Amino acid sequence: RRSQTTRVLAFAAYRAKRVVSVFLLRLFFKRVLSRSIAKTLLPWIGIPIIMAWNALISWKVMRDTKATVLGPPIFVSLLDGILESANEVNLNYFVRRQLYRTIAMCIVNNGEVHSNLELMLRHLRFRVGPMRGSESLDDIRKFVKDMWTCTQKERSIVLELLILSCMADGALQARDKQLLRRVLHLCGYKDGLKRINALASDFINGHANEVTYARLHSILADGGVDDHKRGSLSEYLAKMWRRVVAVTLWLLAG
Repeated sequence: RRSQTTRVLAFAAYRAKRVVSVFLLRLFFKRVLSRSIAKTLLPWIGIPIIMAWNALISWKVMRDTKATVLGPPIFVSLLDGILESANEVNLNYFVRRQLYRTIAMCIVNNGEVHSNLELMLRHLRFRVGPMRGSESLDDIRKFVKDMWTCTQKERSIVLELLILSCMADGALQARDKQLLRRVLHLCGYKDGLKRINALASDFINGHANEVTYARLHSILADGGVDDHKRGSLSEYLAKMWRRVVAVTLWLLAG
């Protein structure tokens, strides 16, 4: 479920990616290689480009399918573990609002309703009851501000749900990492994400017996782990795209 603008842009990018890639590679070969070599290679450039794009798209589709198929039992189980650990906490209106805000905030942050997030939202409503009133639940500023008024146990419950919501699609995107670092830092935890990345990786790779509530809880119990070296595929592709743009501008400027 995405906005109309997002769907139009995604369709335009999908249709143009091969043409643009072939054009940029041909332009690069014309500038770098000799004329005779360029004439020999140019007719064959489109084949590896199409193969690479097909492989990348197939990998992305398979990854999304795995997250959709494997997600329901795992996320319901982890959400139940979070709520069962909150037995000694009074799940009053304030705490329930923060739990709802956590999922709603991730939906807004991603710009789409992933099926696992929708499932968690429905299950949360089933377990703790619906939220009444017209108050906005997707305001990140209010969410962060109200975290200061939570007790330590309430804060831990909300942060566990935040971690779970950010890994709903099986990978921590750059925007998810930014949100996690901001909230965890404000709540007194380190901004390391290595163990969260490892948990999401085990989920998407089908290691269901490794994705447990005890492991999720230990991430916050240990105060987090520093990690500035490991990045997601989206961050790597974004970096490579910036380099492609820089090379393109250099070629056009010449």
